[in-house]
Amino acid sequence: QFDNVICSRCDAAVALPKGSGRAFEAFIRELEGVLKNEYAVTDPDVTLTCAAAETAKAVSAERTVTLVQALTAMPQGVEAMDTDFPGLVQTSLNMGVVKLDGDGLHIAFSIRSSIASRKLMLAQRVRAVAALAGQKDPAPADAGGSAGVCLPVYHDAYRYWQVWTVEHRQRP
Repeated sequence: QFDNVICSRCDAAVALPKGSGRAFEAFIRELEGVLKNEYAVTDPDVTLTCAAAETAKAVSAERTVTLVQALTAMPQGVEAMDTDFPGLVQTSLNMGVVKLDGDGLHIAFSIRSSIASRKLMLAQRVRAVAALAGQKDPAPADAGGSAGVCLPVYHDAYRYWQVWTVEHRQRP
């Protein structure tokens, strides 16, 4: 399985308070329109779909906020350009596979730099954000080209929630 590719599909299960499904569906339709407009040239076939689904567990609303904040705070993309070779990226990273399972939210990163200390610093930044989001005993950052973090999740009982699945597809 690849952990560093541009995905053509993304699936998410979203737990909602009962009775809010129609409002969520309207939000997804509106967001789909925004994405179709923004990506009209580069991805004209982008689509979002949603439907009611079943699940036994859901992450608590409070923990979801922390996880979304951590994902938003994680460094991503080009961090520095090479000063010796104009137009060449010196240091960058990208989030690869993000997966929620019983252990937590697992996030894999590919970190690249022509300067070892910058690569190490970027791995340390990823782990620092993970620690702020609750990761216990993160592995020490090393000079390798990847970093992985696992943010703990706390599950609420499902009985008060309705779950909708959201699917994103882009053209191959």
